[in-house]
Amino acid sequence: MSPTDTSARLELTPLQRQALVERLRQVRERDRTAAIAAASPLVRLGGARGSRTSFFCVHAIGGAVFSYVELAQSLGTEQPFYALQARGLDGRCEPFADLEEMAAEYVRAIRTVQPEGPYRLGGWSFGGAVAFEMARQLRAEGARVDFLALLDSWSPQLSGATEVTEAEVRDIVERDLGPAARSIAPEQRERLLAVYRAHLRALHDYRPEPWLDESVFVTLFRAAPASGLPDAPANGWDSLILGDIEVCPIPGDHYSMLAKPQVSVLAERLATRLGG
Repeated sequence: MSPTDTSARLELTPLQRQALVERLRQVRERDRTAAIAAASPLVRLGGARGSRTSFFCVHAIGGAVFSYVELAQSLGTEQPFYALQARGLDGRCEPFADLEEMAAEYVRAIRTVQPEGPYRLGGWSFGGAVAFEMARQLRAEGARVDFLALLDSWSPQLSGATEVTEAEVRDIVERDLGPAARSIAPEQRERLLAVYRAHLRALHDYRPEPWLDESVFVTLFRAAPASGLPDAPANGWDSLILGDIEVCPIPGDHYSMLAKPQVSVLAERLATRLGG
């Protein structure tokens, strides 16, 4: 073989070729896994060492999941707690404006950490509607859903009945953020407003048919009605969920129920229903 015969010098044996193919496959799989992890809406907030069935909890209208930190901590280290954070908060992609598409994305995400049921889902406020749709989609796929926790959530028939004006969107953001609204940079505020607008649109356009599935145990953890928020028996869910809905009172209002000291009561009553 001459020194210039490049094709001969680069020829691989069958064993070398097999090893190279396997190495390339591993690199592609590593990159794919890293890309999925970077894009995943899942945020693990608690129970890193826990062996119980995971609880998946969807963000509220603002998209962030920090409101669940104290709840996850109060449930203890044995209860795996995953929060689902909204797309669009970082400004790198558009937020979901379709609730069914959002739920489908979240179903795919939770299946990456728990491929099979039983699933235990929940959501505070707007998040309850998304968790409800996730339960519907999982059941349609034949997956088992044990439990749906509606954390002071209202049915979309009630909470999304009317369109919200731009002024009302800004008022909702101010109300949700409280004093922290004054310290937010203008560009961050615009991203938040975009998320709120998209989610309010998604809620307004979401009109599911009434659903009866008695295999799913549904609990509404209901706080005292807060000013400006809707009030109805079972928060309107009784017209959409045709089976039994357990209504569990929680001290505090819509916002304080997730903060100390009331969050300890919510955690205790939620833990009882999550079981082992």
